[in-house]
Amino acid sequence: MTMVWSSRSTRRALSSSSKKLKGVALVLAVALPAACTSEAGDGESGAGSIDSELRTCASPEKDRVGNSLKSVYDALYRESTGTGFQRVNKGPLPSVMAGKSWVTPVDVPTSKWRAFGVISTPLEQKNGGHEGVDITINRNTQVKAAAAGTIAYRLNSCTEGDRWCGNGWGNHVVIDHGDGVFTRYAHLTKATRANGDRVSAGMVIGLSGSTGLSDGPHLHFELGFHGAAFDSCAAPQNFWKDAPGGKGGVYDSRLLDFDRVVDPRANAIGKTCRVSAGGDRTSNVRPEASASATPYGEILAGQRVKVRGFVGDWTSIEEATLDASGSKAAGTRVGHAVGLNAFINVSQIDLNDCR
Repeated sequence: MTMVWSSRSTRRALSSSSKKLKGVALVLAVALPAACTSEAGDGESGAGSIDSELRTCASPEKDRVGNSLKSVYDALYRESTGTGFQRVNKGPLPSVMAGKSWVTPVDVPTSKWRAFGVISTPLEQKNGGHEGVDITINRNTQVKAAAAGTIAYRLNSCTEGDRWCGNGWGNHVVIDHGDGVFTRYAHLTKATRANGDRVSAGMVIGLSGSTGLSDGPHLHFELGFHGAAFDSCAAPQNFWKDAPGGKGGVYDSRLLDFDRVVDPRANAIGKTCRVSAGGDRTSNVRPEASASATPYGEILAGQRVKVRGFVGDWTSIEEATLDASGSKAAGTRVGHAVGLNAFINVSQIDLNDCR
């Protein structure tokens, strides 16, 4: 679950035992496990990426799991984490998180982002405090993707005043950045991208607002790690599952090195990357790093290939399977791993979608 700073009246609604803070208080938003089934996520494959076996919905089938703090906390409690909230990790960022290219989601200096890890209610002691940063901005400010990725979850049916819609997050978007890294953008007036959309860093994904458990326009921004896929059909979901790349939960986004340029080629080596329709739009696989080399065949856009390295403007393939024939038959495995050097032009690889 997530805490968002807002007005004094909201704090009283959440906890009569909260310590009074002048001018600010807590708003609460929570989320479900990572799929529609009761303990889904425990057996899902892939660290934080859309699994083809999951259902895909234009909008969730449920927009909440309760209409009070206690009911949502109880519904989302997990023995593995010891809380119904998301764990707040206050240590260093996982390398898979810190190593990506990041931009700020709104044009507000990080020095003015506040509230991460602040404990103001007894329940927050169980997870480590407020789960994201709150950024004060005007209503209908453009909110941008903080890094390249895929829209993994979108809730867009909340109206202001319905405080537990989205379990308190209101209208919000979750982006899967690969490697188990996610971001969440909450309390939007509306989301402007659909589930499954590919987005680049800095692309507008919604407009700020005050939906959900919020008393004024602001952006609640979360940086999360979750070692499972999100289900676009389910009620809002927490970041909670540990994986080899990091500990499940949320991290302090103010620790990110924003606007640092990361070479996407270096990030792609050793990973499987999505083939895109670029360049000559044929996704030709060739035995040499040259457009004059006779193609082995083609790999369809949307398929994934394991990247070995780069030679000029060509991607060296560790392993892939041909979808259409050329000098080799469809179904033939090619690449360094099987003794058939294979290359695809860099323009035909989406280097922002590598896992």
